[in-house]
Amino acid sequence: MQTITKPTIKTPAHAQWDEDMLTSWQETKGIIASILYRHNKHSETEDVHQDTFLRAHENLHSYNPSKGTFKTWIKTIAYHQALDHITAARRQAARTATLPETTELAGHNTLETEAFAYEQALITYAELSHIIALLTQALGSPVPVHHTVNLLLTTETHNVATIASELGLSKSALYKTQQRVLMYAQTIAKALDMHFHRLEQSMRNPQQYQPIYMHEVVSCLPQAPVNSAPHFSHEVTLAVLEAGHVENLDLQALADAQGWSLPYTRRCVRETTMLFAAALAIIERGQLS
Repeated sequence: MQTITKPTIKTPAHAQWDEDMLTSWQETKGIIASILYRHNKHSETEDVHQDTFLRAHENLHSYNPSKGTFKTWIKTIAYHQALDHITAARRQAARTATLPETTELAGHNTLETEAFAYEQALITYAELSHIIALLTQALGSPVPVHHTVNLLLTTETHNVATIASELGLSKSALYKTQQRVLMYAQTIAKALDMHFHRLEQSMRNPQQYQPIYMHEVVSCLPQAPVNSAPHFSHEVTLAVLEAGHVENLDLQALADAQGWSLPYTRRCVRETTMLFAAALAIIERGQLS
């Protein structure tokens, strides 16, 4: 049986911790680790976990059982403690990055606003860089991502032709590249969210096996815009499920049913297979390999 050790502090008579309360605190480590992992601060999990105990202990007198369980109460504290830890680190980084001459010229409120904006940018940077790294790996090259960024930053339609020309692509090829990149980005982002959720669950219950279900992987595949036909990946998935395996798929029958050409159908099946494999790998490991 695992021994739970709490921080050494003086405990007043009205704020005693029983074993169930200590267990609930111990289980918050999974929530904390999941949040810090997203921001490349997983190594600081133990510190935040200890801070969570101290914060909960200081406010133990305020816990009201009539408003919810102790487990829910301390989970909420752990969640906010982890976010506060990240915010404090980002704010310090933002202040460190502020130039001395700017500090002398700008007012206090201006500096705080700039620091906050910089802090928020840093918070999302780790997640974005992780997605871009996986995206580049999935596509086999950073070039499609570069092309898509150029297109997404275009605010005027007539500039698309110019950008395509500068990149050595036709407008059609540029748009197709964008669609493929966004398709993979959507799949990767959803799969990563699922991976982090599973990571949190496994840390709460390390002995409990967590299978990955088909519907979880399929839910990561691209979604079509509202009021439009389903994304081709979902049509292919349904056909594969009906056939039992992708190797048993009747490409001509699928093409006829969807009104697709045979070459396009082959591309759709190949792309769906790759998207599915990417989603499965990321859900399971957080990486493609």
